Amino acid sequence: MRYSKHISVIALLFLVAACGPKELLFDVSTDSVEEKDFFSAMRTSLDSANVVEFVGSANYDSPDQEVSFGYTIRIARDSVIWMDITDPYVGLKLARAVIYPDSAVMYNRFEKSWMAGGAEVVKEAFGVSLNFYHLQAVLLGEPMFIPEKSDDISLSVEPGIVLVDAIGDPADSLFQYTSPVYQYKYGYVRGLPLTRQSINDSLRSVDINYTYLETDTGIPYDVMLMLNWDGKISIQFNHRDVLRDVDLYIPFSVPDGYERIR
Repeated sequence: MRYSKHISVIALLFLVAACGPKELLFDVSTDSVEEKDFFSAMRTSLDSANVVEFVGSANYDSPDQEVSFGYTIRIARDSVIWMDITDPYVGLKLARAVIYPDSAVMYNRFEKSWMAGGAEVVKEAFGVSLNFYHLQAVLLGEPMFIPEKSDDISLSVEPGIVLVDAIGDPADSLFQYTSPVYQYKYGYVRGLPLTRQSINDSLRSVDINYTYLETDTGIPYDVMLMLNWDGKISIQFNHRDVLRDVDLYIPFSVPDGYERIR
């Protein structure tokens, strides 16, 4: 199977989603949820782990091709995202990336190429204006945006489920055509974990759906990301292992002879 540079980079960056603060500190019936209380729960229920590691396999599907790959991802909150992409069958290393809040570097073993730069490297890999903090939120399974004031969220309550609309930042690069509104869905098990988040900007959309183990509603073990942005792309992640507070080890060096393409 041929792994194109474009597929490898996108897979690298969207690799996996979700570790973290799912379980709201909210233990009453959804019938009595009020915006102020729920807003407080959203802001105070982040996972306490500083470093998280995911190991698993994923499927990437686009109109052009379907690719399966293995991954190891380590995330240090607000600092770095490290990704190692492998063949899902024999473990052959395919690509590696390190992403910081203001820069990124990555290489592709099949193409024998590498690129580095500022936030524009992430934007080029995705084809959309995702920055480090957008990626961190998706990868940790946290809301991509939480307003400063409870007045900027609205709730729709159903049995066991809370739907949240959050008014976003007009300067957010994800929105170009419509006013920024983030939509979140919490619920279906005790603790009201985040089960879905989405954004919609005119004809473009991003949807992330999470599935949990009954024994751990804090971190989803299955993540489905659907991106409709100049074409439909889906990536499904299945974590085999999720480890909290591991040592932050981020090996990275570009092999000799690789061509820099950016």
